[in-house]
Amino acid sequence: MRFVFRLIAVALTLLALHSPSQAQKAEPADATHRDWKATWVTHPTAPLRESLVLHFRRPLTLDSVPVSYPVCVSADNRFVLYVNGQRVGDGPARGDLDHWRYERFDLAPLLRAGRNLITASV
Repeated sequence: MRFVFRLIAVALTLLALHSPSQAQKAEPADATHRDWKATWVTHPTAPLRESLVLHFRRPLTLDSVPVSYPVCVSADNRFVLYVNGQRVGDGPARGDLDHWRYERFDLAPLLRAGRNLITASV
């Protein structure tokens, strides 16, 4: 159970990189094999070999609600993702070091113009 808290780095990074205009663009036809720009995140003082739950949050300010806002989310154990206090989903499916799983969500239906808050319990 090492790094139970290796959170949704994919989602947090994608949220940081996406702007509403980028989120509305179509993804490449073979999104599975494209290069992902993400890193694992954790708390700097979290123990490496103990089970624990961490909570992460990311504010997101939008001028307008995008038509689509896709994110891919993973953790090395489990996560629950929320947008503005509403549960989006959880995951990921079990994998191994050669086959890392992620869940894909479209956050647009839960986003609003102005300040949004994306959170996760991991």
